[in-house]
Amino acid sequence: MRKDKRGIFEVVKHDGPGRIGKIDLIDKKIFTPLLIQTQFHHINYNSEEMLVLNVLPGYLEERSYNNVFLTNTINPFFYSNLNQNIEDQQRLQPKFLTVPCGLFVEIDRKNTARFFDILIENAQYFNEAIGKKHLAVPVFYSKYSDLCEKHVDDLSQIGFDMYVLRNLRDIIVNPRQLVEFIINVRKKIPPDSLVYVPGPIHPSYYPHLIYSGVDIFDTTLMIMEARRESLLLEDGTKKIGGLVELPCNCPVCSAYSVYELMELPPDDRFYKLLQHNILFADSVLKRIKLDIKEGFLRERVELSSHYSPTLAAYLRILEKSHYNFLEEYTPISKKRVMYCIGPESYHRPEVERFRKRVSERYSPINGIRTVVILPCSAKKPYSQSQSHRRFREVIRRIGRGLVQEVILSSPLGLVPRELERVYPAAYYDIPVTGDWDQEEIEIASNSLLNYLEKLDEDTVLIAHLNGGYREACLRASAMSGKEIIFTDICGNVSGNESLYNLKRVLEDYADLSGTRKIGEIDSLRKVVDYQFGIDAGEKLITDYTDIKRDRVGNVKILLSRKLIASFDHTYGLFKLTLRGAERLSNFGYWIEFDGDTISGTNLFAPGVKDADPQIRPRDFVMVHNCLKELVAVGVSNMSGLEMKFSKKGIAVELTDKKRIKNV
Repeated sequence: MRKDKRGIFEVVKHDGPGRIGKIDLIDKKIFTPLLIQTQFHHINYNSEEMLVLNVLPGYLEERSYNNVFLTNTINPFFYSNLNQNIEDQQRLQPKFLTVPCGLFVEIDRKNTARFFDILIENAQYFNEAIGKKHLAVPVFYSKYSDLCEKHVDDLSQIGFDMYVLRNLRDIIVNPRQLVEFIINVRKKIPPDSLVYVPGPIHPSYYPHLIYSGVDIFDTTLMIMEARRESLLLEDGTKKIGGLVELPCNCPVCSAYSVYELMELPPDDRFYKLLQHNILFADSVLKRIKLDIKEGFLRERVELSSHYSPTLAAYLRILEKSHYNFLEEYTPISKKRVMYCIGPESYHRPEVERFRKRVSERYSPINGIRTVVILPCSAKKPYSQSQSHRRFREVIRRIGRGLVQEVILSSPLGLVPRELERVYPAAYYDIPVTGDWDQEEIEIASNSLLNYLEKLDEDTVLIAHLNGGYREACLRASAMSGKEIIFTDICGNVSGNESLYNLKRVLEDYADLSGTRKIGEIDSLRKVVDYQFGIDAGEKLITDYTDIKRDRVGNVKILLSRKLIASFDHTYGLFKLTLRGAERLSNFGYWIEFDGDTISGTNLFAPGVKDADPQIRPRDFVMVHNCLKELVAVGVSNMSGLEMKFSKKGIAVELTDKKRIKNV
């Protein structure tokens, strides 16, 4: 790959693979996702818009090629003399030169293989010939999957600043092929490469494609629909002749009626319709940028999935088939509530990650011989809800700290009481109807089954729930072979009669001969395990540590009166000091930077020599210098692999570091 080049693209903010990025053009900085626009003199553009101009050798006037962002990937003339091609492109002074490829028509396998071979030869030549200029390369979809795979591999090995995904028109309505092609490209190219999808892409696709890692679109569809005398709408297009009134408050729709637009001369009407279409597409992109900033992109994708079955299928295929790719870029925590709107939310990365971590990193508290399984509540954390306060009052009165509580929830599955304050357990909202579908029941039963298999054989299991919760428990009981004792629910689970029945079952069946009582230290240790790995809790929080809690729920962990960690209730996770990080040096989440000491408050990606691949955005990480010494801790802004291979951007926001001694 071309590691000697200055990076042009910097990822500023992630929400899954979707990102806001900064393109550094020296004279100005432009932020993605964005729309590349063709220049029309009849339309006023603001200074932040970028223009694309086709390469038409010898026929361009000097005034025509100002502010050229990208030369056309499919050049009208195929040059046998690549030096002449480079010269003609440079006349336009584009921000990106483009590897020429000619027109690709997939006739047969032999023709496709030959086309790809020629493109690779051109790409290699351009890569060597243009020096440090920024370079874009077209990547073509092919029905011959093995040739397409090799094609992507070959181009990704060279390394480019931008990858232009071509030939998608035939698969835009085939969600599986579209997902597989885009994700295959995104997995293999450098993480700070731009991805551009040209052609007639409706803005309703933008949330899904951006969530998959696409950065740039163009105005092809806007021009096509304006020529057809159609306006873009959220769910498609409409010919203006079939409208009673215009659909929005843009300058065009505000200034004209349908009749007045129809009465305009054809060219004027075209430019007015084009202006609306471009403004509409641009407004969609602006809203998506806001969604990414606020951590709402995944919800936006789910909402827009209801525009068509194709988009709904795209999301389901993406999340069921490519969890690892999505999860790598998904922040470990967010400030906002996670809305789980429908069945599409069952497999979103944050939810799958929570279930996976509970399965792999959580173990029941030793010495507790009775477990009570409870339903979730609308209020989070659950313990602050009225129903759980009533549950806990009964359990504590009988159990005296010797009963463990776990909560069944959709779509998270099983939530141990100790983990109810971590993200996303304390930060999600779902439609509450009382009815569970079969997939919800299966998810909950599998999560409970995994937990039951970790318990001692003689552990007493009591379930105080009904409806779908009860069915999930029955399934888990049958699969595990462990008996679950159900209380009688009379109306509301937190009603007086139901609570009386819970009290009676606890008195009759609870085994209170446990060797220890559940304390605050147990809960904190389980959160540390969830965050850093099994047994990390006991390593960080020993029996000799002091615990202090403030009024808003933040917890400070001190050892020998020195702060080693604090629990941030805003994110539901721990922050370590250098002293605390030293105690968890064997649990991963490490970064090695190429230097001795760090100055400033950030560690930038170019300085990262290596990083733990399990690091995700918003993870708390430990920074080591080239001598393997711990010198700083902080919050990651990228995944481990992304910061390792990126040429620009903030990798870690530092929160504590070793002081540099004055010489």
